[in-house]
Amino acid sequence: MLIRRPEGRLNGFLSYTLSRTERRFPNINRSEAGTPQYYPPNFDRTHELTLALNYHLTDQWRVSGTFNYATGQAYTRPEERYELVDSPFSFSPGVGGAQNVLVSPFNNARLPPYHRLDVGVARTGQFFGIAEYELQLQAINAYARRNVWFYQFENESDGTLDRNVTPQIPIPVPNVSFSLTF
Repeated sequence: MLIRRPEGRLNGFLSYTLSRTERRFPNINRSEAGTPQYYPPNFDRTHELTLALNYHLTDQWRVSGTFNYATGQAYTRPEERYELVDSPFSFSPGVGGAQNVLVSPFNNARLPPYHRLDVGVARTGQFFGIAEYELQLQAINAYARRNVWFYQFENESDGTLDRNVTPQIPIPVPNVSFSLTF
């Protein structure tokens, strides 16, 4: 769905997408009966919502904002662990080193929903009579949403599994741009 207002002092669009993407391969996510099961690939987003607005304060000044929301990305959450001893694939065969192996259905969980607000202000005008300019000041991720980029799992010496979160742009990021059009 897309609703647009391309002209006027207040303009922009609202878009919403409802979709589902699934994959199935013979050797991934087999059921107990041996049948391959469907799973969501990394790029599957059930819901995506974008609202982008521009408001012209004057002929030279404009404020803007863009809000994005999306279903969290699919990822593989570890469910079982076993120890592999004297693996033929280890780097030091015969040394007796054990290797912890995590086992889970592929893409069996989702990261938290992604959302972000970007805001900005722009000024346009003439550049010494030879070109038109636009100066933009923006704040990306204005409310400092700590969207999860990925989880990293590590085996601890006490046998527990530790999950570390790596966020995407965890702070507001300022952006300045200056454009000339001849």
